[in-house]
Amino acid sequence: KPWGKTSEAPGRQRFMKLKFTLSILVVSGIAFQLIMNYSYLARLRKMAIKEINFERISPGKYSGRAAYGHDYRVTFEINENHRLSDFKVVSNRNTIYARLASMVGERLNGSKKLAVDTVAGATTTSRILLKAVENGLETP
Repeated sequence: KPWGKTSEAPGRQRFMKLKFTLSILVVSGIAFQLIMNYSYLARLRKMAIKEINFERISPGKYSGRAAYGHDYRVTFEINENHRLSDFKVVSNRNTIYARLASMVGERLNGSKKLAVDTVAGATTTSRILLKAVENGLETP
């Protein structure tokens, strides 16, 4: 047999080349999606949360939302001492990370600032919930 020639039928060779090409495209697409998803999550984890002076916020009930792939909604109160209280997550994803992130409310309750530690293992969703509080305080 001369080099490069096979005993396989030409149709089978084309099918194998097509199968190989499609496999490469699928693997490349999955890798691209993973990289983009990681990049998106990294940006969310580093998003800026403004430092809002609660002393300038009128006491009352507030609600806020942040939309990042899901519509996250929270309600809370600023009491007479200008502390955040009664934090509740109204709308969140139904995942273990989302349930963990709702514990950020325990850190916010009684606080005079948004600069609280996020919940380990649920950093991204914790930051989004903090952003929802920020948005609630900035929206008239």
